[in-house]
Amino acid sequence: TGGAFTDLQDALDYVNRLGGGQVLITPGTYTISENLTIYSDTVLEGIGARDCIINFNSGTNNLTSATNARFISIKNLSFNNCQNATNGAIYFNGVLHGRIEDCMFGTNATAGSAGYDIYTNNCGNLVIENCISKSPATFLFMDSNVNINMVNNNYISDSTNYTIYGGTTNSGGGQTRYEANFIFNPRTYSIFGRFVSASFSNNVMSYQVAVSGTAVRFNGGGDNVFIGNEIETLGGTLGSISAMALGTSVSNRICNNLITTSRANSSQILIEGGTTTT
Repeated sequence: TGGAFTDLQDALDYVNRLGGGQVLITPGTYTISENLTIYSDTVLEGIGARDCIINFNSGTNNLTSATNARFISIKNLSFNNCQNATNGAIYFNGVLHGRIEDCMFGTNATAGSAGYDIYTNNCGNLVIENCISKSPATFLFMDSNVNINMVNNNYISDSTNYTIYGGTTNSGGGQTRYEANFIFNPRTYSIFGRFVSASFSNNVMSYQVAVSGTAVRFNGGGDNVFIGNEIETLGGTLGSISAMALGTSVSNRICNNLITTSRANSSQILIEGGTTTT
């Protein structure tokens, strides 16, 4: 607010100099040829996600938070064609009180199925909700996050790598609530990684083609809650899918989940591996 800009980074810098504010993006496709940085106390908002498109043009540029920024909000925008295999289309680094909502993501993946729509690292009090993602490598990487985070009501289709990834060495999506997300036609894991004190409820994972592997894998960590979710395998006659694999994850509470299949040659295993599970 406060002026009209033709360069998105100029607008973000201007608002930062004011100490915060809103950058409102009018309808159009904005092809990005440099990295973008968003700062504390900034709202980056489009008029509507279908009409306000950030196009990374199959390059490695992305939208990155200033390190340890506070109170960042990204709304009503589309982010397409990012091939940043390290940090993804949106990278939150050390952000507290960040929001990504009502956004759309399209084909943010390399040819080798690497990359992310959203990568969060050492963040807390995040809300990621009401987003739509088509053909990502990974929709969301939650790496070493703390405090209570919310990932709700997102629709992700045709992911080629982990849809929601909690990492392998740290607390991953620790203390995060994943609720009412719909994962449609993933090509591999829907949920994978090291989760600690996370809660998964009322999520749907719908496999439409034959996939061999596991829908949900907790790779270490523990004290997670997995309640009221649905895993369905529809279509295809080959391959097998295990509902859950717990690895070395401990002290998880798993109950009242629905596993369904219509495959002629599919083996269904509710839970494999893991210790101290209730």
